[in-house]
Amino acid sequence: MHLACHAEPPEVVVATLEALRRQTWSAAAFEVVVIDNNTADAALWRPVQAFCRRAGPPFRFLHRMGVREAKAGALTIALDETDRRATHVAVVDADYQARPEFLAIAARFLDATGADAVQFPQAYRSGRRTQAVTLELESYFASAAAAGDAVEAALPTGTLSVIGIEALRAVGGWSGRTLTEDADLGQRLAGAAFAVDSSTPAWAPACCRRVFRRSDGNGGAGFTATPARSDSGSRARRATVPFGRAWSCASSPPG
Repeated sequence: MHLACHAEPPEVVVATLEALRRQTWSAAAFEVVVIDNNTADAALWRPVQAFCRRAGPPFRFLHRMGVREAKAGALTIALDETDRRATHVAVVDADYQARPEFLAIAARFLDATGADAVQFPQAYRSGRRTQAVTLELESYFASAAAAGDAVEAALPTGTLSVIGIEALRAVGGWSGRTLTEDADLGQRLAGAAFAVDSSTPAWAPACCRRVFRRSDGNGGAGFTATPARSDSGSRARRATVPFGRAWSCASSPPG
């Protein structure tokens, strides 16, 4: 599991790590690589480091300055530091709390589908004031993600995404050429004929919940139509999938 953070409130990150510590999956079967990047204020990252040291395995903490390409650059470092026996990477944002059964569900889903990457559903957890963005997120997983799943070309949302390391490396790893490294990866995986699925609520109803801090990130209102293509052998499958406005820049470099 990879968690990248930058200048996050330490209590938020620690709560995320506490949730990962409660995973029902054997601690000997996974590791959590926490990569804090470019946080100059030690008061923000040292409490996270202290938690990882107290908790011990499976937690590992890295602090790096001078990291380029934002989250993509941090995730690349985490990938380079990953145990060589690992077969998959599960990305979790710093402010998400995964349900205890998340890894067990992910393992069963991968065994059942043979997917190269899977996006699991999420929800907000901060009460009534998040109702609008909560409904939007639910709508995304019920419609847009399902449409992408139908052609095995769902776009990862950047958290609770489980990706086969072999597939990830085959398409060049994480790229910082866009503002949305998650959707960019999904497009490259689909273009290279890797199967990118989206888990249905029947498999994993809101496998993690996010603390509501702002709604101008990946959950932006308004949608755009993004062509998703997946080639499998000689049969090409195409679908037009609506994705959030934040992902409309997936093929555009930041500027």
